[in-house]
Amino acid sequence: MKTAMNSAMKTGMNAMPNDSASGSPRALSIPHAEALESLLHDLTVAHERLWRSSSGLREAIRSADPSGVERATADQSASLGAIADLEERRRALVGEITSIGACPAGFAGRPVTLTDLASMAPEPCRARLMEAAECLRRCVAQAAEAQRTLRSASSSLLAHMEGLMRQVAQRLSHAGTYGRRGVIEGSPAVVSGLDLVT
Repeated sequence: MKTAMNSAMKTGMNAMPNDSASGSPRALSIPHAEALESLLHDLTVAHERLWRSSSGLREAIRSADPSGVERATADQSASLGAIADLEERRRALVGEITSIGACPAGFAGRPVTLTDLASMAPEPCRARLMEAAECLRRCVAQAAEAQRTLRSASSSLLAHMEGLMRQVAQRLSHAGTYGRRGVIEGSPAVVSGLDLVT
């Protein structure tokens, strides 16, 4: 998941050299700018959905709501699947743009970002694309933070539950001896009794 979110802003490919005679980047064509705008919008919506599902999952865990956990987990999986599909769309678009030699100047071998591509758009839509790229960056950061918080909360809950299980096992253990993991582990119930009648 983290890889999908991190790669949503990068191409994973090195920039190709610019083939224009002046050495300056070529402006994006209007169809490429429109495709970029659509992609930025769709990625932003998908990351907002991931953020909402992560927040919903955290709340469902906090309130011990099994059906809420199931719904939020399904929504989170769908969000990650949508982001993966959009990542393929992004790679195709960046590949198409870089293959015609329209690359921003000064890449020095670093991956092309969506912001780099937005900066190449013709002036009427450049500002709108730059704003959309910045909005996507904020959404990706927000979703990543929600994921970190959820991971931390899940780890804390797991540690708490393991502690409770150890406490129960200690109470149920007749022998009270330590197991291989260094804790008192529960064992099958030992049935014992004392016949006081005969």
